[in-house]
Amino acid sequence: MGRGNGVATLFSRAPETILHGHTHKPLLELVDRTVTVMNPGGARHPRFNLKPSVGMMELEAGIPPRARLVELTVR
Repeated sequence: MGRGNGVATLFSRAPETILHGHTHKPLLELVDRTVTVMNPGGARHPRFNLKPSVGMMELEAGIPPRARLVELTVR
């Protein structure tokens, strides 16, 4: 997904959320002012010198998604 290309052009109907996790790099941003994009990071052993994290997203009909990233403590 390239920035500035418009998320709506990639889908038949514009999504409200995009969740991905391949890179394990935490990300939470708003794209095209309406699409919440989240990568929760990785909850296991640290990769790329990043702290472990998870994502939490609340979805409710008629309300924009609410999301946050939570850093985990390594013991």
